Amino acid sequence: MSTSEEQSNNRNIPHAGQGAEDPPKEAEPQRRDLRDEGAVPALLEALQDAEASVRRAAASQLGQRKDSAAIPFLLKALRDTELSVRCMAAYALGEIGGAAVPALLEALQEGDATVRRGALDALAEIKDPGTIPVLLERLKDPEGSVGTAAAFALIEFGEAVIPTLIERLTEREEDVRSHVAYALAQIGGAAIPPLLEALKATDVHVRWGAVDALGRMQDPTTVPALLEALHDPNYDVRWEAGYALKQMNIALPE
Repeated sequence: MSTSEEQSNNRNIPHAGQGAEDPPKEAEPQRRDLRDEGAVPALLEALQDAEASVRRAAASQLGQRKDSAAIPFLLKALRDTELSVRCMAAYALGEIGGAAVPALLEALQEGDATVRRGALDALAEIKDPGTIPVLLERLKDPEGSVGTAAAFALIEFGEAVIPTLIERLTEREEDVRSHVAYALAQIGGAAIPPLLEALKATDVHVRWGAVDALGRMQDPTTVPALLEALHDPNYDVRWEAGYALKQMNIALPE
């Protein structure tokens, strides 16, 4: 037999486990296009889909529709195993707005820190001034990442929360003061005058927190005050001031 005839015959020999004719291929499953599923019930069902991208898209669509009927389902989605779905659920709740606030405040009492973080992210989007006292309390959450989320939420209110945050520098727990200092630093320049004034406080915790916040800002106008804080009677305040100045590449006096 010639080589060409052999190759021709070999092409007709089925592989192991294969019949003389290949079985027809099954059709590829089509990805759900949620733009065609405008009804809220269909989107709520899609929140349970096995595919994370579908659940994420459903949460996004529900946020765009701002339908309060979706609130309990989106709250449940804050427990989703996929981070992207949880983030989108929080964003969607924020998009729904004020109607979601009572449920979000209740979610802050959940034992699951993931749910509390998601609720705070949503509240940060809503920016309801009435939630500020609750956000301040959440700075003391036993889970550090939840306290950080509360700080991020408070930053959204800008200058309006500066006096209240300054008052919170009296907190005895260092983690809480750090959250407060971070928030004040992120709010920025408007917080500098009250922070400079706080450096004169008799409470060492307030002075430490003020130095921490000013150091995070790295604003050149605060250098004289930070140099003065190097002479604070408290070692921790002096150390924090020195660290802040080093971060700003300021030479410390001998």
